[in-house]
Amino acid sequence: MKNIENIIGVDLGGTNIRAGKIVEQTIIQTTKTPTPSSGTEREVLEKLFSVIDDCLDENTKSIGVGVPSVVDVEKGIVMM
Repeated sequence: MKNIENIIGVDLGGTNIRAGKIVEQTIIQTTKTPTPSSGTEREVLEKLFSVIDDCLDENTKSIGVGVPSVVDVEKGIVMM
């Protein structure tokens, strides 16, 4: 069986963190967890990594993350 590359799309929202695995333009898997909005940076990152891990496999080619804010690409930070 041929290994088919997939991508993971992540939505980091104020209420939920959601992820989806996409193969050939079709969402084949989704997962979500509540965003710990009053949690620490570490707690938010742990939840983010958790939803990514749920979709991640050896055929994952790339991961894209959307955030509801302005991103300073040069500094690698999200403005709050």
